[in-house]
Amino acid sequence: MQVPGFIGASYTARSIAIDGQECINFYPVVIAKESPTAKAQMALIGTPGSVPFANIAGNGTIRGLYSSGSDNLYAVCGNGVYQVFPNGTYNLLGTLKGFTGNVYFAELQNNSSSNDILDINIMIIEPNSAGYIYQEGTQTFNPIGDSGYMPGSSITTLSGYFVQAYTDNIQTRGRFAFSTPYYMPQDLTAGVPSDGVTCWPVLNYATAEGSTDPLVAVYRLNMELFLFKSKSVEIWYPTGQQNAPFAPVPNAFMEIGLGARDSVGLISNTLIWLAANSQGNNTIWATMSYTPNRISTHAIEYAMNEMATTSDAKAFCYQEEGYSFYMLTFPTGNRTFCYDLDAGLWHERAYYNPATQKNERYHAETLVQWQGRNYIGSRFSGEIWRLDLDTYTDNSGPIRRIRTGDHIHKDRKRLFFREFEIDIERGIGLQTGQGSDPQAELQWSDDGGFTWNNPVLLSPGKAGNYLARLHLHKLGMSADRVFRLICTDPVKWVLIDARMDVDSEE
Repeated sequence: MQVPGFIGASYTARSIAIDGQECINFYPVVIAKESPTAKAQMALIGTPGSVPFANIAGNGTIRGLYSSGSDNLYAVCGNGVYQVFPNGTYNLLGTLKGFTGNVYFAELQNNSSSNDILDINIMIIEPNSAGYIYQEGTQTFNPIGDSGYMPGSSITTLSGYFVQAYTDNIQTRGRFAFSTPYYMPQDLTAGVPSDGVTCWPVLNYATAEGSTDPLVAVYRLNMELFLFKSKSVEIWYPTGQQNAPFAPVPNAFMEIGLGARDSVGLISNTLIWLAANSQGNNTIWATMSYTPNRISTHAIEYAMNEMATTSDAKAFCYQEEGYSFYMLTFPTGNRTFCYDLDAGLWHERAYYNPATQKNERYHAETLVQWQGRNYIGSRFSGEIWRLDLDTYTDNSGPIRRIRTGDHIHKDRKRLFFREFEIDIERGIGLQTGQGSDPQAELQWSDDGGFTWNNPVLLSPGKAGNYLARLHLHKLGMSADRVFRLICTDPVKWVLIDARMDVDSEE
């Protein structure tokens, strides 16, 4: 018979005696939607490994990656802003004030350029610290020097304007500022590029007044401006009027705010964020329009509430093979949760630390899609890696994958396990080296997941051995058994199903 719940998502409840499922460095795929007659309705696929691409040495860690509309890749490493080229080399463009912390990017086309080529202005901000403009056409990098500019907390663009949330204080609460639009170039003060977009008139601001909570971040969705406040969200639209270019959408107001500034992600035309409101915090919501939906599970919410803080959470999103992923990593909590929008299921991403020999939060600090591939920036160094589903290591280091299944029980009666087998892709061994004879560790617990037996090594088969089986006989008896599989060898791990032969006492 099939083992119920062995193939599934992460769900570790407040009490593992109820549910302690783990899905770490596997992502669940629901096959039944597109192929109802497939061998399995759901499977677990190993998450991608990472391949070295570039190393900006000696200047700190990667703080941000950005792919521009002209298909150029930019990186902020330490206090340096770099252009990174397809061969992994890089060029320093300018320097920032700070060495650590997230940075935000946004871009507008520069219509004041006399060139016939596409000229893009890229704005970079260090939240609550400083703003900068890089002009691709002239390859110049400058701090924003306009006297009307004030540092803000986040940046986006809409209808030709840069739009920035003000740093919150008693005078600026709820305010967002907007630049002169790109199609209205004008001369500025000496030493500031006359591109029009670095001009920030003092009166170019508006106030989100639907509630009194502070404005935290601004994002664009469906050509509308989403103003994320600490306990609510207001939605504004472009009016087309120069004196008041933005106005609130009537009756478009959410009583669910933003609990972590860097937790907002945009993927598949959907905004996702770690939420907070006047009733509580640490839930995750998503919206494609004006009505948000909760997507976090109580298990995820329990894990977040166990952390000392979640306000430092960071999100990044990517698509691969049609699957859309929202990743939320917690530096203090030291965990990374990942949501698959297509399956509607959660799993965990983790980095195996060889020093501690334990999994910890994912090693990426930022992520960008560039030239058809996904790249991540290291939280340890100036390295940039390319994600690859056909690579089974993280920068040559092991990936520790764990699947802990659901409880197997029947009215607290003793169950006699005559046989247990995991259906897996077989014959996956490499030709040489580690992984040429791959092994997986199978463990089981007879007290509901609190203690575990010593692992039993099983092989999915050397290269070409497609008849190998991961199965055991005579596994004793239990009234509440949980199975766990741990895989670290650098091979293609795909879990398809599990089956068992059991008898129950009368």
